[in-house]
Amino acid sequence: MKRIVIIIIMLGFCIAFSAYSRIHTQSVNDKISASVSRCIDAMEADDPDALMQEVDALSDFWDDEEDYIIHFLRHAQIDDITKSIARLRALTVGEDYSELMAELDSVRWQMDHINRSERMIFQNLL
Repeated sequence: MKRIVIIIIMLGFCIAFSAYSRIHTQSVNDKISASVSRCIDAMEADDPDALMQEVDALSDFWDDEEDYIIHFLRHAQIDDITKSIARLRALTVGEDYSELMAELDSVRWQMDHINRSERMIFQNLL
């Protein structure tokens, strides 16, 4: 009986941690997507100062989240996002924003891909 109770408690912790990590991943995805949208808006408004502020805010947010989110997501995918975000500051300096736009879209797509791949749906189980 004691073993069954311990197994049920451990299973409960696993389910709770899984649900929490899923909710947190969704939250990070939403914040990254909103931040990328603000960067694109600043770029389209041709406001380099606002663009630099938004890129810095995105970078700071990711620096804080990366240390935490890496505990329950694939390291290779997190590293790819980190590399992309690290390039953003350098790309804001130039006049040509085409590479910056591509990198912002890449960050958004990568985070969305992680979010989709972590959903508990039958397609992801196959």
